[in-house]
Amino acid sequence: MAEFVRIGYTQKTHGVEGELRIFLEEEYEEDFLNSQAVFLDVNGKKIPFFIEYIRGADDDILKLEEVNSREEAQKWSSKELFLRESDLIPAKDRENTAYEPQFAFLEGFEAVDGDLGPLGPILRVDEYPQQEMAVILYKKREALIPLQEPLLQRIDEAGKKVFFKLPEGLLDL
Repeated sequence: MAEFVRIGYTQKTHGVEGELRIFLEEEYEEDFLNSQAVFLDVNGKKIPFFIEYIRGADDDILKLEEVNSREEAQKWSSKELFLRESDLIPAKDRENTAYEPQFAFLEGFEAVDGDLGPLGPILRVDEYPQQEMAVILYKKREALIPLQEPLLQRIDEAGKKVFFKLPEGLLDL
């Protein structure tokens, strides 16, 4: 049985031609760009899809073969992306330049605000030129929270929670 490696996930649809925005873990970008197919997790099963094309500079856009409308693409949004372990570039052939954000360990933790209460899970930690940002799913959309004092109040590693004191309106941006 094939072993699979999670390389990212699909986000929302893009345009009307069946394209999807995707997030890729930086360390697997080269593997993904060299792949002809990707696997999506659907109810615990890995379903293969051939890649028609990949484009985009800042936002990666994925077009899967036989997915040709926004409605079809919607079925495949918010799904985990996988490659077979055997499709990955061997470690000895890989350039080891990936930077690990200081707060990367917070992925999967619950974000909690002192006034608003639970906000949602931290999907990932992105690095920006001036700071790292927690990306959370808040009211069915992604929101960014700067990971710096005084917003970051404390981290409860045992309880997997991050406590913030957010200024009013920050999550509405």
